Amino acid sequence: MGETDLHIHWIIRLRDILKCRYRETQTYVASNLLVYYDEGVPRHFVVPDVFVVLDCDPSFRRVYKTWEEPKPPQVVFEITSASTRRDDEVRKPEKYENIGVLEYFLYDPTSEYLSPALRGFRRGPQGFQPIEMDSSARLSSEILGVTLELNGGELVLRDSVSENVLLTHEELSEQQARNAEQKAHDAEQKAHDAEQKAHDAERKALDAERKALDAERKAFDATHEAHVAKERNEALE
Repeated sequence: MGETDLHIHWIIRLRDILKCRYRETQTYVASNLLVYYDEGVPRHFVVPDVFVVLDCDPSFRRVYKTWEEPKPPQVVFEITSASTRRDDEVRKPEKYENIGVLEYFLYDPTSEYLSPALRGFRRGPQGFQPIEMDSSARLSSEILGVTLELNGGELVLRDSVSENVLLTHEELSEQQARNAEQKAHDAEQKAHDAEQKAHDAERKALDAERKALDAERKAFDATHEAHVAKERNEALE
């Protein structure tokens, strides 16, 4: 089933955000990849929009066979729509539960088919159980150490500890460029301030030297006047 530009955008964006977060780790992040979960039965597969496997070789794959991998997908994200809603809410969760997925998140970028538009489920003794939103209207992924929230209908992921927003590779590069530019500006400002302080110190030194010269001149004038007065007194005597 074809997807809209909006759904494709969010699938690609979410994959990029997660790949950027785990870019220096042994974590596999995939999108729209065939996941086979029953060896010898090729018709038994599922295609998550995005999924994450921690402590797993991040190399590219043609397909993901759960019996050949260290573990099944741990966290799955589905960007749901009217055409995929039944699969996303009924069929896929049953498969994900059976193959051992630990957390499952649904996001409707249109806010038209899912209420609320962001939902999460965590595997428990009785199967998938809804994840309750916290006081900040955020869902928590214990596996990934991130929170998920909606901001103006758009999905936002944050690090659970720092609460920093997770970025795509491009956004991270832009942020680093801005930070580098700001550091350069700050360094330039510090150099300017240091130069200004040196200039001020030099001016103060010149002022002090001028005051010393003025004091020396006044002392000389006073000595001269005293000498003249003494000579005058001596002449009168």
